[in-house]
Amino acid sequence: RILQIADRGQRAFEQHVGDAERIFPPDRTAGIDHDIDVLKVNEWLASLPGGSLAENYAEQWQQFDSIDAPVFTIFGSYDTGKSSLIRRLLVDSEVRVPDWLTISARHETFDVNGVELTGVVLRDTPGLAIGAKDARGVMNTQRATEAIGLTDIAIITVTTQLATGEHQVLREIVGSGWTSDSLWFSISRFDEAGIDPDDDLEGYRQLAARKAVELSESLELSAEYPIFVVAQDFAQMAGSAREVDAEVWDDSRQWDGMDALSAAIKRVAASDFVALRASTERRYWRQTVARIVAELRTQLDACAPLAAQADATAGRRRQSLVALESVDSAARDDLRGALGEATRRVVESGVLDQSEVVAILRPTLVDW
Repeated sequence: RILQIADRGQRAFEQHVGDAERIFPPDRTAGIDHDIDVLKVNEWLASLPGGSLAENYAEQWQQFDSIDAPVFTIFGSYDTGKSSLIRRLLVDSEVRVPDWLTISARHETFDVNGVELTGVVLRDTPGLAIGAKDARGVMNTQRATEAIGLTDIAIITVTTQLATGEHQVLREIVGSGWTSDSLWFSISRFDEAGIDPDDDLEGYRQLAARKAVELSESLELSAEYPIFVVAQDFAQMAGSAREVDAEVWDDSRQWDGMDALSAAIKRVAASDFVALRASTERRYWRQTVARIVAELRTQLDACAPLAAQADATAGRRRQSLVALESVDSAARDDLRGALGEATRRVVESGVLDQSEVVAILRPTLVDW
């Protein structure tokens, strides 16, 4: 019975994985915006144990899809300049900086918050805390990761040291179905890279180009992925202030890279929003299927030792049954032999009385 239960569970997991691979074949090239049948995905989700997954994921998508503007989500480890990047974009566009935006080198962002910016929505996320064991660090990482699962475009921020502790996480993101249209990179606070642009602007630009190539190679990005090298707050002229005059950055605009990033965002705002959101929806459901398949595979791997243990137990049971059958057969043969010998003695003695026959046979049975 244990073996049957384990075998049924293993076959069920394998069937769910196989169904998912038929919906979205795993051999398709990552990073290409393939079509996916959303109806079939939801039917597959509904067939999984629990059954409520389809409704949960559909509700999440509907909530996101109610935002009728392109959503940009800024994502990265804490102290990579996410909040100061958003502030610079807002101030340059004469948009009030919201009270929730905190510029600090510490863990100061704990929630996902959004603000409208000239036709798009910018979302700030908690900083990644790779390897953190404390509840806050784990929660921040989870919220940030969930946020980029539902966004039209993700902007991943790194410092001048590029991806360090978060490198593996970023590699996994790159390989999870994003395209160069939906995944951008920002090497932030580049005025801290070691070359002062006021003293050596050409050297600064050459270093920026090298860093962009280094980031691309470390994450195995194709040349199409946008990498913006920015110094959003040169020399920390604005510091942690929210109320800032855009003129404070006039001296750095020529080289700080923010105009290029702002122009790219404006191009998205002016582009075909329906096509962009349709691409986001396909990516969302592809990533949903991939994530759940990965979870199923993990559970399947966890079931394998249990199935092997059940199989071994069943094997021992079969061996025991064979041994018992052998013992039973030998016992039957021995009993027949003993009774046959006792019966022969009764016949030879000529006793015909039933009670006397029983008295003769009983000791044989007791001895046996």
